Amino acid sequence: MFKVVLALDSFKGCMSSMQACKAAAAGVLEAVPDAVTVIHPVSDGGEGMLEVLASTPAMQGSVRVPATVLNAYSQPHESELLIKGDLCVIESALCCGIEEAMRAGSLHIEESTTFGVGQMVKSGLKAGCRRFVIGLGGSATNDGGAGFLQALGVRFYRRDGNLISDVITTADLDTLGRVDFQALPQELRECTFEATCDVDNTLLGPKGATWVFGAQKGGTTQQLERIEQGMANYAALMDEASGRKASELKGGGAAGGLGAAIGYLGRASFKRGIESMLDLSGFDAQLEQASLIITGEGRTDAQSAHGKVPHGVAAHGRRYRVPVVCVSGALADGAQELYKAGIGALFSLCDGPLTLSESMRRGEELLRAACENVMRLYAAACGTCLKGQA
Repeated sequence: MFKVVLALDSFKGCMSSMQACKAAAAGVLEAVPDAVTVIHPVSDGGEGMLEVLASTPAMQGSVRVPATVLNAYSQPHESELLIKGDLCVIESALCCGIEEAMRAGSLHIEESTTFGVGQMVKSGLKAGCRRFVIGLGGSATNDGGAGFLQALGVRFYRRDGNLISDVITTADLDTLGRVDFQALPQELRECTFEATCDVDNTLLGPKGATWVFGAQKGGTTQQLERIEQGMANYAALMDEASGRKASELKGGGAAGGLGAAIGYLGRASFKRGIESMLDLSGFDAQLEQASLIITGEGRTDAQSAHGKVPHGVAAHGRRYRVPVVCVSGALADGAQELYKAGIGALFSLCDGPLTLSESMRRGEELLRAACENVMRLYAAACGTCLKGQA
């Protein structure tokens, strides 16, 4: 038996993870028709994680539950959760994502809030969930997770003693004078939270949430200075009120500080997005008797060796002694770093000089052809009979 596991990320703007895996599988079968192909879509834990997880064998029986929540700018927005038993998976980008904010017109960092993510947790609580996995990638927010905590019951007071009864936003952080955790629901004490993120930034400072990510969320230098001041005020109050120095957590700066807010709840852990996705999806079970793994993404570069899909897949392949090949839309500077992670070979889809628009239009065709060639090379080396040979 020649078993090939197809574990590709989405090719942004071109193919979903499922489409990429199916195209790759078609290429494998074109070369070796009797090969056993296992389609296993993957994600790095950011945008698209729910869609990917819902399609994996380990999450069979899960339910995608719709939820109307507030988006990054406090407007009603249709989102969803993925629930299986007492497990609830939440994709932050589905309610306060930066791509949705950009499609709507412009970014307004000081008006941003994570309130909708807290609403999603409350929906999970009502459904009986006590284990939460929250993907932190792709947010438009920078409120330190204050909105998330407010939605769950934390009360925020201004320096004049007045309760903030409206949805709290980034701009409110500098006005805070007191925080009260007493109204948090009792069932939260029974819950565990796993935050998936691919950064180790803390909440504050030059390498914190505001200064590293704030500009891409629409913040000017003047705004970022003001926001950092407010974030420092918020962090000091939160550290004191919670008894936890979550402001110092590595990963606390993810999603504009939502990581730190999850840390303030306690019973929280941080995990690389790809590791969480591979574990939840039951990836290792697919590697039994596998001969080869084909992974890939839209662009492979130096960042791919730091927690992206090919890196995570390679680590699991090496653990189970299954060779891994990466086929990507483009190979950029630093892609070769993946060799150290266990990738056996790197291939680009492009079969000649192509414009970006043409390569994206032909994405599935090019991926299928590239995977056929990979399979022909690998099968020939293994002495496997190829299609077209006598």
